[in-house]
Amino acid sequence: MQSFIRAFLFLGLLAALVAAAPSPKIQKRGVFKVERVVNPNFKGHNGPKQLLKSLRKYRMNIPPALMDSIRNQGSRQAHQQRRHQHQPSPSQDGPHGQC
Repeated sequence: MQSFIRAFLFLGLLAALVAAAPSPKIQKRGVFKVERVVNPNFKGHNGPKQLLKSLRKYRMNIPPALMDSIRNQGSRQAHQQRRHQHQPSPSQDGPHGQC
């Protein structure tokens, strides 16, 4: 009686494995494309500020070098903005900076 039950379970397991085999006829469908679009509002990533935010979120110690980096980054950005404000645009000076 036990051998009959084992044989029946074995045949059931074998049938389940055969039924789960992949089909050799796979239909290919059309090509799926996603067009990329530029986001004009994207300002870029600020790594040091994001790290500071994460460290504060999990109440971890903030290294002094990270704070120095963030302070220097702020002064560097202000310097670049001032420098760009004082430079004349190429359209005012002509194509090579000469009138």
